[in-house]
Amino acid sequence: MITQNLLAFKKENTTKILIRLGNKVDKEGKVLDENNKPLTCHACKNKLTKDNLGLILPGSKILLCDNPACFTKYLAEKEEQEKKIRKFGLD
Repeated sequence: MITQNLLAFKKENTTKILIRLGNKVDKEGKVLDENNKPLTCHACKNKLTKDNLGLILPGSKILLCDNPACFTKYLAEKEEQEKKIRKFGLD
């Protein structure tokens, strides 16, 4: 079993939080990086907007959309990665 911390936020604070993380939100609501390139969900690769942003993983630049399947996919990837680390004695 793995543990994952999440940053909880209210939708009305999304823009403010993204700016504090070094990102931008354009007038159409698209989430952009510091170079004005659109950011995508880590799991499904769909473009993120302030309305479909679902999760921010603290301590990283990983953002996920609000589709629960994307969080599940991220957790599965993380668990697989941790298994490999344990297998090679790197934990």
